[in-house]
Amino acid sequence: VICSSSGGLPILVLILSELPSNFPASVLIVKHMPEVFTKSLAAHLDEKTNLRVKEAQQGDVIEPGRVYIAPGNFHMAVEKKRMRRTIKAIIGLNKSPQVHGFRPSIDVTMKSVAEVYGKKVIGVILTGMGEDGADGMEAIKINHGKTIAQDEATSAIFDMPKKVIERGYADYILPAFKISQEIIRLV
Repeated sequence: VICSSSGGLPILVLILSELPSNFPASVLIVKHMPEVFTKSLAAHLDEKTNLRVKEAQQGDVIEPGRVYIAPGNFHMAVEKKRMRRTIKAIIGLNKSPQVHGFRPSIDVTMKSVAEVYGKKVIGVILTGMGEDGADGMEAIKINHGKTIAQDEATSAIFDMPKKVIERGYADYILPAFKISQEIIRLV
């Protein structure tokens, strides 16, 4: 799960463009953006990466090598659903109240991912204003996942990573240009 707010677009492009086409995990992205822009964000990122990027839709089955962008004005959560003889992780979208003033909220997505995937989760918090994401990173840590916070020197606005670091939820504090290598190493 990679999350950002103000100033995060160039870093998202950097991280995703460095992930290989055979990346064995899925990527969920929450970016604080109005709903009219998330579809174009998905198209832009799809052009800049070897992975398939799309704006998430209700019921999307989460697959390796795919990137799902939370649509603006919707919370994105991961749910387990029985499909035929197997249980799959799927995208659930909702318009429940804003969290920390945001919908989509990073905390909503991260908490649900931590619950479904446990220790297999890597949470990444990038530049942004406010504290959205700190509770989600805590949930990932409680479930034995790994967490990465962008460092202050490469953050346009250090609020979100700073909150995670101050609360002790960051396993790694890295400059933007080292985050993709760490994700690949951890996967």
